[in-house]
Amino acid sequence: MTAKLRLLWLTQHYPPASGGMALSCDRIVSHLRHLGISITLYHLKRDGPNKQTYFSPERGTDQRFALGDNAAHSLNLLWLRVQPQQFDAVVGYGFPWAMHGAYVFAKWLQRPLVTLIRGNDFDINILDPRRSTMLMTVLQASNAILTVSQDKALRINALLPTAYTQNIGNGIDLQQWRILPFDQQQATKWRRDKGLPPSCRVIGLIGHLKAKKGIPFFIETLARQQHLQHQVHLLLVGELDNDTQQLLATLPAGCWSHEVMLDRYELPARYLACDLVAITSFYDGTPNVLLEAASLGRPVLGAHCGGMADLLNENTGWVFDAADNASLTANLQHWLNSNEELVAERAQRLQQLVVNEYNAEQEAQRYLGAIEQTVLQSRKEQR
Repeated sequence: MTAKLRLLWLTQHYPPASGGMALSCDRIVSHLRHLGISITLYHLKRDGPNKQTYFSPERGTDQRFALGDNAAHSLNLLWLRVQPQQFDAVVGYGFPWAMHGAYVFAKWLQRPLVTLIRGNDFDINILDPRRSTMLMTVLQASNAILTVSQDKALRINALLPTAYTQNIGNGIDLQQWRILPFDQQQATKWRRDKGLPPSCRVIGLIGHLKAKKGIPFFIETLARQQHLQHQVHLLLVGELDNDTQQLLATLPAGCWSHEVMLDRYELPARYLACDLVAITSFYDGTPNVLLEAASLGRPVLGAHCGGMADLLNENTGWVFDAADNASLTANLQHWLNSNEELVAERAQRLQQLVVNEYNAEQEAQRYLGAIEQTVLQSRKEQR
């Protein structure tokens, strides 16, 4: 396409909000703008003032838009802003209001609808009788469904065989995840301050430690394996609920440590302090933690689900069957028994895979190609 694409982008996840979906939305939008797409983005929030947070005559605008107590009323007010503007496509990112609003606005504007499916957007809502009807309506109306993992594309196509789906895994901005001497110094200092012997292996559980992340499952597995408890130290970085904290108390003193969510610039040092990063989700998209750990050369153990199944195998890390205690225990033991060369080789292969195929620039190019194709196809059908 020669003319600049103009997108209307509705999202419920965007900075300054935290979380993997906000991080991913920011990264995708930013890199698409660098490729020349003009994006008018509305960040749908429950409360707060309506205000413009970014403006560029070439790249578009970001605006926070409060849904308040009556989201349907607020979306009607948003439509008054959207209606006079010219767009080539409408993008929905986040369930329910962003996706539903994008679906309705695309119909009213007579423009193609692009729906971005992340982790919980599909996994949770498709099995909730109260929400699945709305989700299916949006997916059926979408000209393109862009998923974050191959398994989601396959499961959506099983439900909607004629839907156009494309898997575009998360990317990572490699310039922001480089090892600096200060990071290595802080990692060494952290281990020294904890008084950990050289033989102790640190396993990191990092990010938003929600129920779907399987943190209690991991702790319970470790609690049953007393021989493992004395070989490892758990480093948990993120918010923990009370039940998980109580579970941690069943482990021997000094077997674990916990820090609240750190600033992004502090995280590399914690990754480097880990001998292994574990991602124990029951279901997931493509976790940013996986890409961050891999980009820093850290070995990864992950559940065989979501986007992790697209990256991890016996050549690039350690993979266990999701929610399977025996499989997790066996893979933990295999990692502990592996020599340094094998661990380093797998970590290096995973790092190279991420650098070559999961960088943010390639991610944006894939989104650009999918959106351009969708717009061109829609124009042909309207002639």
